[in-house]
Amino acid sequence: HAYLSLMFYSKGLKVLEDIADFLDKQREIVYKNLDHGAMPWLSLIFTVKLNFPSANLSRLNPYINAFKSVVNRKGNAMMLDLFDGENEDIHLKELMVKLESTRNVEDYSHDNHLAMIFSKSLITKSTLECNPSKYLLAMLIRADYTFVKSEIAPNNHFMQTKFRDINGAEYNLPIEDTKILETLMQLRGNDEVLWIGKGTSCLHFMAFLQNHFAFGNLSLLTKVNIEKLQSNTIRFLNYERDVKKPGEPIYTKDISELEQEAEDLKNNLSDCQIMISDNANRLLLVKDMDVAAYPHQLLIDQNKNEFIGSLLPTCNIISTEVLIKTNFEEPFHEHPSCAFWSPLNCSEFTFEIIKSKLQDIFATYNFALNKQNIPDRPIDAEINIACAHGGADISDTQWFYADDEPIVETNKIIGKGKLLILFVCHSGSFTRPDYDNAMHTLIKRYIRVGYSSVIAPMWSLNTEILPTWLSTFMREVTSGQFVIDALFQANMAVKEEYICPEVYACLHLFGNPFLQIAEKPILEIKEETL
Repeated sequence: HAYLSLMFYSKGLKVLEDIADFLDKQREIVYKNLDHGAMPWLSLIFTVKLNFPSANLSRLNPYINAFKSVVNRKGNAMMLDLFDGENEDIHLKELMVKLESTRNVEDYSHDNHLAMIFSKSLITKSTLECNPSKYLLAMLIRADYTFVKSEIAPNNHFMQTKFRDINGAEYNLPIEDTKILETLMQLRGNDEVLWIGKGTSCLHFMAFLQNHFAFGNLSLLTKVNIEKLQSNTIRFLNYERDVKKPGEPIYTKDISELEQEAEDLKNNLSDCQIMISDNANRLLLVKDMDVAAYPHQLLIDQNKNEFIGSLLPTCNIISTEVLIKTNFEEPFHEHPSCAFWSPLNCSEFTFEIIKSKLQDIFATYNFALNKQNIPDRPIDAEINIACAHGGADISDTQWFYADDEPIVETNKIIGKGKLLILFVCHSGSFTRPDYDNAMHTLIKRYIRVGYSSVIAPMWSLNTEILPTWLSTFMREVTSGQFVIDALFQANMAVKEEYICPEVYACLHLFGNPFLQIAEKPILEIKEETL
């Protein structure tokens, strides 16, 4: 058994034949020791099945039935159901009860391995059953619950889960009652929400629009190697209008060349498709951890064959729980306070140039400016803007750069606020390491410390756009527009000058799309309903 377990790592699916050969040859000995050997053999076969969902187990079925017949269900129900793909929602609730007692976020991301497996199976089953409650329960895990998981469980009326016994029978979430989901999410009119979740063998989606759910599969997007696309294409996106080759004069691309480059990028990303309703005015996305690294504005609408970032306001709301949590935080005041930080006392003239181009905007909206590399106190206005260099590995390091040196203590630069705008290259990027079940991103830090919304570039940011972008964005926000609409208007203003998606689609919105200057909403929902 130990030998075959090791062989699985080198032979993969082919080890099933080895297992069947061994069991056929040693049938009498195996059956004589069923009481002690049944669960280890089932675990080994399940591990292969888990990694190869379409594996042919016909030769092993007689043994599987024999193993199951002697296993005591008491104490082994979870593993048996895991093997058969049954009762996923019940066991996921059991696991969530246990995970809720995990005080440390890092432990949570390591301890939820079984929950991940049940969630993938539940996403597949809930898609087939068109069951929104089960899909939402599964996405609690697959969309990375560590965004809202504090070191100590939060005492938040809308986020607090309720459970009475360790078996999970009383584990409840507000979103399990889909009748109040729209109210809790505070959707407006034709806002569409699209959950993309990874099942056992492919990506599935659940769409919610005008109190109606729709389900389906994303067959093309499933085939895309997101990690490879991120490392080979997305991280190298860059706008170059002027090209200088050694020994040659500067060459400036004309509009037709830039249009062709945009078309080439779209063709390169042609499999990254989703379907959006023609009636949708805004699109709110919840993405599975395995596709989180892909920029949502570069997803392609299947019907119109265009980047969704050019079609309608979009936002990565991270998860249903993040949106509900941030919906009940304070909106902007009528005249929101604003602050800007950039490492101006370094030897790089770049930051002084950026500041000079933005000076009129700062004056118009009364920005507090900080010039020190490490300020005396972190900027803590309602709208905070940080401008610095960022590396492609910023999702792991979480460092800013100036003078080619890392600024490690970024917590001394950015304090608390409601909206954070990062003019820092790659600061909106995500990575999904193999060693834990969580996304690594700078965005998570600021959502967890209390920001409702974060705007950040998912690749290299072209600083030429900043005056146009920021002036449009601030005008829209201070006139009472939602941050999602203000971002879209600012991006489209950039698009009028720069037709390349590398430029106009670079800045992405994460968190709450409905942050605005407004009265705090009051919802009349009975407590027992939640």
